[in-house]
Amino acid sequence: MSFTRRRYMFDAAHRVAIEDHWWNTLHGHTFRVTIDLIFQPYDEVELTRYAALIGTWIETTLNRACILDQADEHLAEALYAINSKTVLLDCAPTSANIAEAIKKAVGEIAGAERVGRVQVSGEYLPP
Repeated sequence: MSFTRRRYMFDAAHRVAIEDHWWNTLHGHTFRVTIDLIFQPYDEVELTRYAALIGTWIETTLNRACILDQADEHLAEALYAINSKTVLLDCAPTSANIAEAIKKAVGEIAGAERVGRVQVSGEYLPP
């Protein structure tokens, strides 16, 4: 079995609703995504095709979006009212949970058997 690691980046806002914590404030990051794709046997043409499809999905779905827990309905409604790109998760939008959402989407694009590890980290630059 062989795998290849692909890296992507996107900019997004999110809010993790924890009272009395700065995460409770809507804020943004440049998120870095690392995805291990598994191919048996290795196929450069297929890998290139899937990598492009994944990149397109990240760009159209996550880049410049506001990622929220679906329970954050008041903020989501306000963002929808101004036609802001909004992505709702069924859990808090932490880096780990965003990685799980990406892994699920990549599995739908490339096939779950082709998806290995998915990691997401958000850069925070304090003022």
